[in-house]
Amino acid sequence: MGDHRNMLLDLTVDEARAEEHVVHVRDWFRRTGWSKADPEAYDESYEMYPADSFGERSATLFAGNGVYSFVPLHGIYTGGGDSYGPRCRECGTEYDLDEAVQLAIAWSDSHVEPVLSCTSCSRQEPMGDWEILSSLTVASFAVIIDVHDRSLDPDRLIAALREELRSQLGGRWVHMVENM
Repeated sequence: MGDHRNMLLDLTVDEARAEEHVVHVRDWFRRTGWSKADPEAYDESYEMYPADSFGERSATLFAGNGVYSFVPLHGIYTGGGDSYGPRCRECGTEYDLDEAVQLAIAWSDSHVEPVLSCTSCSRQEPMGDWEILSSLTVASFAVIIDVHDRSLDPDRLIAALREELRSQLGGRWVHMVENM
């Protein structure tokens, strides 16, 4: 597998609050031991944003080193070259990628999240609630996770961190993988 980044995006944060959310979330990461201050920490793909090294809590779930970058950037986040359309969480049917891209552009511009309807089971959910691991969504705040050892699987770390972010800080945290 090529270079990639795991992304945890909070879909509840708007552009106006994104900068203050960086301070709040980064402080929480440090207080809870998920990250630690490190002046040498940076991700070459996100070097213009504040970053911390993995902390003790991260080390209990992931044997390697890594960096968390805190990104207050409104826009469309995608899975990169291997992107697919959002998938229905009920039946797994993939939404048309071209149509999803157009809906994401409109969402980014209007700040109104579209509701998608599954063509197979008729389930209706906001676009960000579909399975979007390697798809696309719109957000104004992201935590980008760069694991330095690509041979290790960060899934346990990501799942535990997302669950704790949801329970401790609230919000609609979703997980995506950006293939670079």
